Amino acid sequence: MRILLTNDDGIDSEGIRSLAYALKNAGHEVFVVAPSENNSAVSHKINMRAPVKLVRADFGGVTAWSAGGTPADCVLIAVHHLKLRPDLLISGINTGLNLGIDTWYSGTVAGALEGAFCGIPSLALSQKLHGDREEIAEIFQNACKLALENLAQWYAYAQEAGAVNINFPDGAPKGTVFCRVTRSKYRTQYEDGEDGLHLLPTSADFEKGGDIDHLTKGYITVSPLTCDLTNERLLNKWRKNHA
Repeated sequence: MRILLTNDDGIDSEGIRSLAYALKNAGHEVFVVAPSENNSAVSHKINMRAPVKLVRADFGGVTAWSAGGTPADCVLIAVHHLKLRPDLLISGINTGLNLGIDTWYSGTVAGALEGAFCGIPSLALSQKLHGDREEIAEIFQNACKLALENLAQWYAYAQEAGAVNINFPDGAPKGTVFCRVTRSKYRTQYEDGEDGLHLLPTSADFEKGGDIDHLTKGYITVSPLTCDLTNERLLNKWRKNHA
């Protein structure tokens, strides 16, 4: 299979490099177009007013480019400038989880959604992490193994859904759960600093039964995403009321 990889952590991240080598060693044709720097929480930003620098990257035998832009930029450049025609796009493996409301902020998820916009079946992969550098490397290796074991099935899901958001728990998973993206809300706080306001790490309130709940219990979460922002229920109600 021809697979395009991108991410939001940057081209030098452990997650994307581990996945690229694992896919290549499994016999897939792998291409990488990833941001030159960390782009976490940029959501679906694209650069319309500033040029994006694109350079070939040293990626251990995998054909790769580094782009001075966002994950969405990388996908658009791969498809429309480099003319890559992948069977599957994978965004990740992300350092940390993308669950609940974080799916809106996530550059990782945006990369997968941009792939879906371009008609490419797409997966966003994210991994809960802990420990030192050696432990993190092992965690990513285990995530890559899980990705390879499930690749054919998840590719089929992506062909049907367009984009699928997948998160790996800490440790050996108890199984896989298909679930909705949790409705969640941060208790957001800012702190005054000499250079301006600083966003503080905050906890989130979330409903039970969604991706956050199942991931916390040790399951791989698989959630189909939609590119349609229209609230069809209300649209149909309003049409009916004004017919």
